[in-house]
Amino acid sequence: MTDFVPESRFVALLCTPLPSDAAVSASLPPPLAPKQWHTLQERVHQSTFTDYYEILASDVPTLCRRLNLLEPDAEQIRARLELGDQLDEEIDRLETLGIWISTVVDADYPRLLRSNLVAQAPPVLFGCGNRGQLDLGGLAVVGPRNALDSDINYADAIGRHCAAEGVQIISGGAKGIDQQVMTGALEGGGSTVGVLGDSLEKQVAKPEVRRLIESGRLTLVSPYHPSTFFDVGRAMGRNKIIYALANWALVISCQPDSGGTWHGATSALKSLPVPVFVRNDGDVPKGNQKLLQRGALEFPEPPWTNIAITLNGLCAEYLAKKAADTNQPGLFDDA
Repeated sequence: MTDFVPESRFVALLCTPLPSDAAVSASLPPPLAPKQWHTLQERVHQSTFTDYYEILASDVPTLCRRLNLLEPDAEQIRARLELGDQLDEEIDRLETLGIWISTVVDADYPRLLRSNLVAQAPPVLFGCGNRGQLDLGGLAVVGPRNALDSDINYADAIGRHCAAEGVQIISGGAKGIDQQVMTGALEGGGSTVGVLGDSLEKQVAKPEVRRLIESGRLTLVSPYHPSTFFDVGRAMGRNKIIYALANWALVISCQPDSGGTWHGATSALKSLPVPVFVRNDGDVPKGNQKLLQRGALEFPEPPWTNIAITLNGLCAEYLAKKAADTNQPGLFDDA
């Protein structure tokens, strides 16, 4: 069983989703969402509690008084803290499947998620594979499930090229663009991280997936319980993690104003420090053009060389130009 220090156990009890069986989950208090956890953590740090052992043993009135909580919120927290046996049993079960759990206060929690997502970072992350891959960064590649053959071929090419240059690929594991760019990278001898919105448990049971995980070149992670089924909201919710684990992101194809790819890209442009690039060669859809209008950068056309150096150079040029434009005096500004 995973050995949690008191703070980690506090996070795990409050924020770990447990199996979604209706007969069980209907009676369980819901786990805290990222922003709820972040708010509570701030109150804990400002409180008179001296350690997490003390919090774990506190009753509802004490939680209300010392954490400045409303009684219903304190009752939810106290009820979650009572789930130790269920949590331990579930962690033991997942560990037999090779699935680990990492909380946001653990030393092995991905540093890029902490720094890029801050209060939106998932308090609990499930995963299978080499945790060290989550700190390598790389190129996030996204696109639709129902992609054109030209987009699929492009995804395969960029995956293989990144593998050849030692640049890791991060994607969502869905059919279409995600699967093809990951396949290209893996077949090219590279490493990949798949951020899943559902069915981590089912994926790691596949022999071919297990072999790639055991090779140390594929790591799968999810902020959702490993037995979770597909849901559009969860699929969109994991998009920010794909971007946040990367140094740069590439949108291969995107329809304007709708769909998970558009939603993820526009959200990243608005709220994440990860540079977003867009494919702009050949016959690309209008969504790609609209992303460029919103501040995305043009991805370099093939053939590619020194992709990491090239992308960093384009980012530097963009930031320098943006700074120059910001400092440019207006026509009627005082001299």
